[in-house]
Amino acid sequence: MISRFFLDDKQLHLPKDKIEQFLNTLPIQLIQSIEVVDRMDASADASQIGMIKNQHYSETGLGRRGQAKKYYNSRWGYGNDIDLFYGTDKYRIYGNIYHSRHKTLLQEASEMTLSKRQLSFNSNTQATLKRREDNILLGADYTPQEKTKWSFLYIFHYDMDKDHHRETQTEVFDHQAYDYRITSDKLFSQTSKDHSFSVALNHALDTLGSNLQLNLDFMDRRYINPSKEQETFHKASVTTKTFEEEHKDHVLVYACKAAWNKKFANKQKFSLGTRFFLW
Repeated sequence: MISRFFLDDKQLHLPKDKIEQFLNTLPIQLIQSIEVVDRMDASADASQIGMIKNQHYSETGLGRRGQAKKYYNSRWGYGNDIDLFYGTDKYRIYGNIYHSRHKTLLQEASEMTLSKRQLSFNSNTQATLKRREDNILLGADYTPQEKTKWSFLYIFHYDMDKDHHRETQTEVFDHQAYDYRITSDKLFSQTSKDHSFSVALNHALDTLGSNLQLNLDFMDRRYINPSKEQETFHKASVTTKTFEEEHKDHVLVYACKAAWNKKFANKQKFSLGTRFFLW
């Protein structure tokens, strides 16, 4: 199942463990409604099975909230988490900054046997990995008049596995007798960097809840994955092979959504909308 989190009808690309932290930064009196949607209509992506919509606004005058957290884990790392909120009757500003660095060590052993061929493989792996992650979320709402509301949202996500180094030694036995050894030395990195910006307009048409909505979204996603692997075969002679490759991906997405929602006094509803994507 794929779950997504929406704030004022705008999707926030937050890791699962950060959604709860972000919700905890919102003052309770500013939350208008929370809606859990487990069945999606045709206006949503086919892979989107569930989502949480959280809508909140300020009606109580001036409000401020700031919070900073810092922690260290047992695997040589640290993280910082800073939250910000400021609001008045006409506008509010909120944000979250997350920064972490840590190093991971891995040791594992495995055995495999092919009974029909009387072959067995004993492998030992050691790996190190440097993790880097940065997330920035900045949002603002502006209400120039009672029926009109503008919303702005910027999200930056940076995720990197740096110097992922894996060394594996595999010993091969034929009929329980040592036959040969394979050593593999692989070094690779993965870097993902995303920028997204959204602008939304919500204009109320009457007192029944009818409204006009307009959303403009832009996303810039870059991914790079260079790798180098050296494999050595030890038997009567030593043979070494080296492989190098690099994967790159760059995606630009432009999206526009417009919707007209009409509500009637007899509780009937009528909606008309369109969405446009370009990438």
